[in-house]
Amino acid sequence: MSCLQRISELEENITRCYSEEFNVAGVDSNRSDLGALAWMVPYFYRYFLLLENQIPFFVLEEIYALTHNISVKESKSKLVRSALRFFKNGMKRSDFIARDIHQMDRVPILHLLDLVRSSLIPSNIRQGKKIFFDTTFIHCISKLRLAGIKVSQGKALSLLEVKFKRGVIEMPNIVINVLMRCVLLNCVALEQCQQRSSKYFSGYATFLDCLVSTEEDVEYLHERNVIDNYLADDSKLAGFINHASKDLVINDSDDFYLGELFEDVDRHYQNRWKWKWTSFNREYFDKPWLLLSAAGGILLVVATSFQAVMAFLTYKYKNC
Repeated sequence: MSCLQRISELEENITRCYSEEFNVAGVDSNRSDLGALAWMVPYFYRYFLLLENQIPFFVLEEIYALTHNISVKESKSKLVRSALRFFKNGMKRSDFIARDIHQMDRVPILHLLDLVRSSLIPSNIRQGKKIFFDTTFIHCISKLRLAGIKVSQGKALSLLEVKFKRGVIEMPNIVINVLMRCVLLNCVALEQCQQRSSKYFSGYATFLDCLVSTEEDVEYLHERNVIDNYLADDSKLAGFINHASKDLVINDSDDFYLGELFEDVDRHYQNRWKWKWTSFNREYFDKPWLLLSAAGGILLVVATSFQAVMAFLTYKYKNC
């Protein structure tokens, strides 16, 4: 049985997966030699992840089973591994897959984009509590630093695992290249199109948008080894980050998984005592000569006060 014949038999089920009707059977059977088009592979990575290019996963399973002469039942696990290996090569990162690949066999998969998105969501991460968050906004890192908040590179595999501990935002390194830009934009678009979908990437895009306002913010995050920019200059990356979360609305019904982190960061930011200590720390400890000057001034005042007290006690003793 040919692939086109099998797809034609599945036409009714396939068309139900799309909002518009089209003719599945009317596909041109002429095919060129893809082996001679190896230079196009980088483009395939992106085209296969565009939301508008998605093919139902059950169709891919049927094609994989036919071309590998195996049953459809066992084709899913093999196809999942092959697909993730393909995109892993495109990411050029050994830690691309955050979720245990063996767990993917038990996860319902809609299409390739859904597969990649699911693989980037670690099994240990959970949606936030269903509460009304006081804030879904934090200031950019330039302002947060004024309150003593810093950023450091986290050790988690998934880019989604962001934490806030003792005034430090811990976030795993993210390499933003053309493919990662495609992944982020289309995962966000997928979540926004599906009402029941969890909003992990939407929440993460909102987090990046809050953190980055200008190219100076990108420069600082690069210095902290949390963002590697392979797009263009820092201003272009800042523009992309702000565009990625444009018009996104995060509310309590979305179970914002970073809601608690946002509240903790905002609470730390609003603490005026930390502002004063950070200002003093930045003014003096970052400039040793000012610290020495201030210390010398304090010693001078103490010495002068001590001398005055001794003079007073000596005068008083002589007149007793």
